[in-house]
Amino acid sequence: MTLNEAELENFCIKLNEVLSIKKFPKVITDIQYKNTPLFLRYGGFKSHYRLSESGIKIFQIQDENGNWTDDVRQVGHYAPAWIKIPHFLQANFASNKKGEQAIQIEQINLISRGTKSLVFSAVFRGAKVIIKRSIKQAIIDEAGRDSTIRLQHEIDILKQLQDLSNIPHIVNVIKNDSSLTLIETFAKGMPLTELFNNSPINVNQRDQLITKIVKSLENTLEKIHNHNFVFRDLAPQNIFYTSTGDVFLIDFELTEKINQANPLQGATPGFADLRHGKKTKSFAVLNEDLFGLGAIEFYLATGIRPAFPEALSTIDGYSLVSKLITAADNICKTVVTGQIAQSGIKKIGTALNYNFSSELSENNQLKNSDLSKEIIDNAARYFGNKLRNQISSNHFNSSLDKGLSGILIGTSVLMKHTNVEPYIMSLYSQGMDNLIKNTDSYENISLINGSISNMILFGINNCQDELTTCLNSLLLYPLFKVPLGLFHGLAGMLLTCSITFKYASDKSRDKLSRLIKK
Repeated sequence: MTLNEAELENFCIKLNEVLSIKKFPKVITDIQYKNTPLFLRYGGFKSHYRLSESGIKIFQIQDENGNWTDDVRQVGHYAPAWIKIPHFLQANFASNKKGEQAIQIEQINLISRGTKSLVFSAVFRGAKVIIKRSIKQAIIDEAGRDSTIRLQHEIDILKQLQDLSNIPHIVNVIKNDSSLTLIETFAKGMPLTELFNNSPINVNQRDQLITKIVKSLENTLEKIHNHNFVFRDLAPQNIFYTSTGDVFLIDFELTEKINQANPLQGATPGFADLRHGKKTKSFAVLNEDLFGLGAIEFYLATGIRPAFPEALSTIDGYSLVSKLITAADNICKTVVTGQIAQSGIKKIGTALNYNFSSELSENNQLKNSDLSKEIIDNAARYFGNKLRNQISSNHFNSSLDKGLSGILIGTSVLMKHTNVEPYIMSLYSQGMDNLIKNTDSYENISLINGSISNMILFGINNCQDELTTCLNSLLLYPLFKVPLGLFHGLAGMLLTCSITFKYASDKSRDKLSRLIKK
């Protein structure tokens, strides 16, 4: 629909009469029609765009000559010079621009646009800055606080922490009747979300880097706490790692005085104590930073955001802690990352008032939780069913891959970690009997589908006669004909012999040593 100026003004009058809205947020990039909830913008409504060199969509509109030009959405009541402002809007437009206290900025780039605010990067007075702009009456919380109140709160916090070097410093603050703007120094470094994505890094360097980040973060939090504040929003996107080896924290909107009542609410899932999907803290407490620091340690050590379902609904913390322990046990590949993950889990558990005594061993390491025991018990029952099927099968298969040997080895490992049910132990004994009766030759050295894998079971179950028979056969085997592979060759054979050596008798160990040397 195309309207001329008179038709557009008449349309605004009638639409305002229909709306009858008394409270509404100000749209800071558009032109307000009088003192109404109607805002007009110069931009296009069709999604025409070009791609920047980095592949980002930049939306465009047509100028007066029909040429496509970038749809710039600058801070303030901005419109390109070639845009003709309708006469009935010009007075409002001029008034709004005057109230904006024009910001002398360059190279503006939109970082995020939300219902409550806009965030830009820009150059102000020759330095790179971040610009945060909040709109009045947008996103009002239960206590009647809108986004400008939240931003003013952040400004007040930053003023009290300006002696800290690794947080944003205030450059300028601009207020008017409809919005609040904070210009702050640009964040130094790289956010943790991108830290390990940009270049290859070896294990030792990664461990050193993680250790350095954790130590610097602890030191920074200690300084904030010494100022009697709780940061309350520790999340990877709010933590930057700098070239000097320190961390740089951003986004102090949720920061509060320690024990402050009715604090501002907000959280990043997995990095805050969320009960039933939201924060329920009626006071700002240090445990919020303890939980966040623990979650950051877990994230750095494992690469996983700990936003499990248990993190959003758990009451006593038990389920979350158990799941974190299991995940860390399976993911952490080095002693350093294991220790950092454990440290993080302990902090999370402490913040949830969860007692860790049952999960700590003598060397202060986290052991398998009851959840891990439940997994082991379920696995034992699974192997028990497989054993029953193999024993009753008319097509007996003794291979490690899909047969009885593999099931028996799996069951024997589980039996060492839990008290399996009596019927599983009975099935295990029957399975060993069947294995011994149905293994006629030990000359197939394939680890996957041959009989050599049975050596481990013979050693574990003290079947020394069967082990001796197997070794006598293998000592006569022409090993020069055997390939080097793990599954079907010498590597698998040596692996089997090495594991069996642990369980064998002295007599069998002598034969195993001769076989390994051969």
